[in-house]
Amino acid sequence: MVPFMAAVTAPLDTALNLAQLRADVLSGRAQSIRKRARLSQDELAAAIGTVRSTVCSWEQQRRLPRGDLARRYSAVLVALERQQRERGGG
Repeated sequence: MVPFMAAVTAPLDTALNLAQLRADVLSGRAQSIRKRARLSQDELAAAIGTVRSTVCSWEQQRRLPRGDLARRYSAVLVALERQQRERGGG
């Protein structure tokens, strides 16, 4: 890939991932993925480096994920969903 294109696509990919994550939070899909994985809010929070009340606020749509936590949350949800598909559970 041309260096210029890499510089353009990386922020675009990040923005698209963040937009998808926020849509998943607002639709309840993020919570559904967590529950299908049988993870508690505490376990998910520990995995991404935050506290249960933050995950709870996201799932109750009082706040939206931002910054590094949003990127880590998105990565965990993507991995959980991939694992669920591979196991035939989602």
